[in-house]
Amino acid sequence: MVAVGAVSLLRTFFIINITLGIFNLIPIPPLDGSGVLSSLLPPSFESGMEQFQRVGILVLIVAMYTGVISKILGVFVPLAINLVFIGTGISFG
Repeated sequence: MVAVGAVSLLRTFFIINITLGIFNLIPIPPLDGSGVLSSLLPPSFESGMEQFQRVGILVLIVAMYTGVISKILGVFVPLAINLVFIGTGISFG
């Protein structure tokens, strides 16, 4: 009985951790994904990224309020979970 509860708790922690990791990789300036994006873009985009960083937090708030973030997470979280457990037969559905 305790083992079932422990497995459920670990499953919940795992899903939260995957979700936060994917959320952090979204390329909106307060998040780390914007740093990854700016390192991949050519130098000609540098001024545009600086301007985007000024309003990035507002873009993030609007994206969260309108549900865009939940749509992104709804696509990528199951993919990440399945990728981590590929070939193990473990299901998180």
